[in-house]
Amino acid sequence: MGSSLDQQEFEKVHTLTDSYWPIEEQVMKIARQRSSDPKAIETVSKLMLTDSRAVFYAANDAFVKWTGHNEELAHAISAKAAATYHSSLVLLLIGAAAGMVAVLLIALWTTGSVTRPLREAARLITSVAQGDLTHKLEVTTRDEMGTILAASMI
Repeated sequence: MGSSLDQQEFEKVHTLTDSYWPIEEQVMKIARQRSSDPKAIETVSKLMLTDSRAVFYAANDAFVKWTGHNEELAHAISAKAAATYHSSLVLLLIGAAAGMVAVLLIALWTTGSVTRPLREAARLITSVAQGDLTHKLEVTTRDEMGTILAASMI
């Protein structure tokens, strides 16, 4: 997604940082000598106020640019992850809803397969109680309910 730009910015920061430390080392070396030599003081001043400062600001600018680029990458990846999360959540909810509908349809079918034959049996019993012995029950299943209904017709 921009890894070559990221690598280029990192290399720039690394190169500038590598050039900054030798200058600082020169300053520290002269400072350790505690020299009151005007030429040494002038060299330290030049190193600190020009060379060191210029490299430091360049390295700082490169670092800011590099971190900004990495923040942009992080935001893009975060946005992509959020989009993936939301689409996964939607798919999960759709799947759950479809599962609930399937369970409801199976429950209705199962309930109907039990109550339909019972209603038929209740009609037969009611007609027999009223004296109508001509009413017949049609048994279409071979499950437990069908067995019970077939036995009641004997």
